[in-house]
Amino acid sequence: MKYAPSAALILVMLLAGCSAEQERAGPEATYVPAAPPEESPMRQTGLSAQPVSTGSLPAGDARLVMARALRNERLIYAQGLGKILMANGVGASVIVDEDGQGGPTPALMFFGQFSRSFIQRALTDGAVLERARALGFRAVNFFDRGPEGNYVFELGKAGPLPKCDARYRMCL
Repeated sequence: MKYAPSAALILVMLLAGCSAEQERAGPEATYVPAAPPEESPMRQTGLSAQPVSTGSLPAGDARLVMARALRNERLIYAQGLGKILMANGVGASVIVDEDGQGGPTPALMFFGQFSRSFIQRALTDGAVLERARALGFRAVNFFDRGPEGNYVFELGKAGPLPKCDARYRMCL
């Protein structure tokens, strides 16, 4: 047991695995309509072709469907992180704030007792900021129930990931 890995090290390895798993996944399938034949029966008879929708929603709701799917992905990611933390003995909870009162939303929020080194490893080795940005989060917040305080990392859509939290209390 002298060389047994600590719970924090195991957590970092699992978080890195979650990030790497998404990178290994292939790109989503893209469907392209087939090219119409040169001489279709519709043109021969003079009938006009009407667009056919195969989905259950009107074609104009594609953005709404994509937003719901991304919201669901964010929720699944937060639940997965919470399970990883609990499995490694870290008493913390992870939630998604989609309709927040203050600050940028959607936000990935961690509640628990965290040390500065734990947060730094989760953000660097665990790649939490990269995955959060990819899922459309605009902020990653750590609310420490202990004496350390709160850390807010605001994610912009463009530019590099933040190196320090919004209050410059912690820099990576």
